[in-house]
Amino acid sequence: MVFTASLGIVVVVALIGVAFFTLSSTIYDWFFTPVLDIQSSVTCQNDRLLDLQLTEVYIKEVNIVNDSSAIVVACNSGQISFAASKKDLFDLIVRYTDLNGAIRSYRLTYDAYVSEPSGWRIVDAYTTGKSFELLNPMDFPVLSKGMWDPSEEVELELWFNVPMNVTLGLTVVFTLPNGYTTMASG
Repeated sequence: MVFTASLGIVVVVALIGVAFFTLSSTIYDWFFTPVLDIQSSVTCQNDRLLDLQLTEVYIKEVNIVNDSSAIVVACNSGQISFAASKKDLFDLIVRYTDLNGAIRSYRLTYDAYVSEPSGWRIVDAYTTGKSFELLNPMDFPVLSKGMWDPSEEVELELWFNVPMNVTLGLTVVFTLPNGYTTMASG
């Protein structure tokens, strides 16, 4: 009789042990995965903040060509390069007064072949002080390769479907894929 009870206890303890080892990875995931996710999220935020701290871009020139187009020159004076292939992640917003006195403000989309009524495209890039690009050249106008590197300037062509009053000027807001924003008027 004592032998049977001991065997039952051994079997129960063995089953509990097997169940514990089987569930231990699930228990570990329940308790520690949220901590690892938070650490990963904090690391990602820190990387993004560092990326923003190393970014410095300014609009060097805003030149109105006529009542429906302008040329903008932007300079990358920071330490971060931007992939030309991510051109759709750049935001270019314009604000101007049209010929009827109404204020127009809208986001232009990248359009390599000027096929839309309004848009923008990069028409040239060069290293500051040079007439060409030294590092990671971009393939114009499609921008499927290359980088906008530090110490490089890009020349942007902008066009609008609603003509502007050129005497009242144009404001351009340029936001990079990492969220850095610069603006200028001309």
